[in-house]
Amino acid sequence: MRINKTDAEFVLRQALALAQSDSDLPVIWTSHTRSVFGLDEMTWTPALATMLLAKAVDDKVDAFSLKAGQPGNARAYSARASSATGYSFRQL
Repeated sequence: MRINKTDAEFVLRQALALAQSDSDLPVIWTSHTRSVFGLDEMTWTPALATMLLAKAVDDKVDAFSLKAGQPGNARAYSARASSATGYSFRQL
């Protein structure tokens, strides 16, 4: 599957605005996120962000299939091509 970069940027900006707001966020998400950020291997942080963003843009995405073109899985996506939609978080 291809992740639409325009849609991904829109979703990412919405998520950033929500995170920076005074809104209460679901405890389960803040808990999982803190757990990932606490890992020694920092590669999991962008992997989690990419997976969540891909799923938020298209709910048909198989978030656990990070390699597009996998035989028999039309819902797989390219984590590299989708990675933060090619944007640096500093640009937001």
